[in-house]
Amino acid sequence: MAEAPENKTISARDVITNYSKAMTNYLQGDVQAILLYKKICNAFDLVEKWDENASRQFLSQILDIGDLLDHTCKTLVENIIKLKWTKVPMDLRMRWRNLLCEIGVKHVVHLEKIYQCAIRAFLPEESVNEKGEASPALSEDQQAELFGMAHSIVNQLLIVIPVSAKMASKMLNRYFPYQSSPVFKTTAYIRNLINASEYASVIREEIWGIIIDNLVNFDSLISRDTCGDDSGAEIFMLDEDEENSRASAVMEECNPDQMAKLDQAMRDIIDYVHSSHSIEIDDEAAAWMHCSGKVESESVFNAIHSSLMRHLLNAPTVRYVSFLWLFLASLKEEYTERVLSSLWECLIRPSSLDGEAKKSQGAASYLAAFISRAKYIDIRMAQTYLARMAAYLCSYVDRVGLSSRTIVPGLSHHGVFYAMANAFFLAFSFRYREIVKSGGLDEVRHWGIARFIHSSLDPLKYSIVSVGRCFAAVSRSLQLVYCSHVLPLAMTEFNRPFDPCNPFDAYFLQKTVSLITPLTRKFSPMKEDADNLTREISMSKGEKKKEEESAIDFLDEDEDMDYGERIIITLNTIALISEVIGSSFQWSFHSIFNISWSSSIPIWISYGYAMS
Repeated sequence: MAEAPENKTISARDVITNYSKAMTNYLQGDVQAILLYKKICNAFDLVEKWDENASRQFLSQILDIGDLLDHTCKTLVENIIKLKWTKVPMDLRMRWRNLLCEIGVKHVVHLEKIYQCAIRAFLPEESVNEKGEASPALSEDQQAELFGMAHSIVNQLLIVIPVSAKMASKMLNRYFPYQSSPVFKTTAYIRNLINASEYASVIREEIWGIIIDNLVNFDSLISRDTCGDDSGAEIFMLDEDEENSRASAVMEECNPDQMAKLDQAMRDIIDYVHSSHSIEIDDEAAAWMHCSGKVESESVFNAIHSSLMRHLLNAPTVRYVSFLWLFLASLKEEYTERVLSSLWECLIRPSSLDGEAKKSQGAASYLAAFISRAKYIDIRMAQTYLARMAAYLCSYVDRVGLSSRTIVPGLSHHGVFYAMANAFFLAFSFRYREIVKSGGLDEVRHWGIARFIHSSLDPLKYSIVSVGRCFAAVSRSLQLVYCSHVLPLAMTEFNRPFDPCNPFDAYFLQKTVSLITPLTRKFSPMKEDADNLTREISMSKGEKKKEEESAIDFLDEDEDMDYGERIIITLNTIALISEVIGSSFQWSFHSIFNISWSSSIPIWISYGYAMS
């Protein structure tokens, strides 16, 4: 056998022998055994070409030598791992599974490779046609059997060697399909990760982190080109026809395969959460799920919630994955309170690190989104958090100085303050109608919101354009505080000190839209404010920019007008406005120019006549 030429074709008959004895001799350095070992390794390249009986005889002898395959048998172990499970006869697959487990458990040097072998099998077998299109190569039952075999190996290794959990987590992340992978491949892998989270309790949170992190990447890729303009006018959309046209435009711009992956993943996660909370699901969802019933529903919530906290707060361009949070918090009132509490704690946690500050800004956006959009959050809970936000903003202004001239507004150093102020303006605009109906407006008047609105930090100026305009209009209607004069006159471009984020804005995934839409609240102002707010929102989109500019065109109509005449006209205009809106304007005039209204007007008018 040792004298056989190297290029001789190896048949099954050549290598079928007593492997156990041969491997023992190989470990002792026997020359004939070493030659046989090399022949066995080479035979694995040809197993797929042999008939089933020859393969069965060859592989059946491999099954008995697992305890001998130490670090000196690296090549043979690699060949065992590379063999496709579909090439292992059906009656030998359970023993083949035991062989892989034995190698991993008894020879830790091969443990990582065994994990790779099992977790790689979480990906379905695929075939590619002449056009390069991939499709499943096996029937659902055949593929399900291989998936079950893979889970059995991973579970066994985690039970026997619990310290290998981090290694398993690393492999699960490594084999997640690329964004260009076909839909069926990504869907199958995510489902297998969900099933693995059932028995891998030590790394359950890490597994959900892998799922959420990759879905956020998919989502960002889809949503970054369809996130709307900087005005944020879509937040307060009142026209259903306009909303439908927007949905059509978004669907046309998105990659259909990426949308299908995300849609199916969202559906699978929602079905799994329903199942873990003993909520009935359809038979199709139950078919791929291997829920043992031993995992507590709260453990599932904790794992998903913590993963969302880690991966969403620093991802401002995400559109769809954030709705998992909205859904999760709706299952129990206890969950709602825990989600809001977690966001609040993250928001007020002091940190000098830029990454943590960005996370706090994201927490402000999500807190506002929950208060604004979640139908299951009643006005009592919403008003409680609005009061907390107002108190925080007032205390922040007190710390930096109410009207200190040394404070430069718009700096990123105050990013958390600006993010929370924007969150307050948004949430209040969405819920003010219910506050008025519940009789809570008197309490709002004691929050002192004018203190931070008219502070030197000027938060309304740096808010999202539509949010600022909407809040100013609502505040004017309720006679809370006059702040329209703080808003930029036109669509001024500047860098905001925080990253704008509008979670729970719109949802266009078809398989789950019927589950998500009932949880969301649309913007619904008081009837008498609807026309005015519609106009303000239109202006935020720049549709009436020309009208705004025409308001000051009189300054350019007569270039020969001298300085004194311009002052006289301007002061006459100011006096007229004062007669209309009364003391609130005089108070604003005094706060802006730091001089008395009654004493300043005669002086300025006299100065104007003198100049003329």
